[in-house]
Amino acid sequence: MSATLCSMACCITTAFDNIHFVEPLGYLDIIFFVKNAKKIITDSGGLHKEAFWLKIPSVVILRNTAWSETLTGNCNILASPDKDDIIEKVNNTVIDFSCYNHGYYGDGKTGEKIVDIISF
Repeated sequence: MSATLCSMACCITTAFDNIHFVEPLGYLDIIFFVKNAKKIITDSGGLHKEAFWLKIPSVVILRNTAWSETLTGNCNILASPDKDDIIEKVNNTVIDFSCYNHGYYGDGKTGEKIVDIISF
């Protein structure tokens, strides 16, 4: 967990017994945790994009994001670094799961399309 989240952890952990705080992980371990999570709370710009790709909602403790398309339908939602705002967003944000079907990052068939193009 980052230093920002670490400083807030003691405030939040007493309110929830189903939150797992972890030390920094390697990429494959992170993907495993994200894929098996119900929701992510992060201040990492990269992690909330990975969560979006894996169709896991996240509360992003940042004032803005370079990945604004992930905010559509509350797939990811921004929270201020304030305990009450984070808890509010975790508990009360309604997710429109169709947000994952917009195809912002392609349809997953790029490799097939490249093979079709170069095999002529």
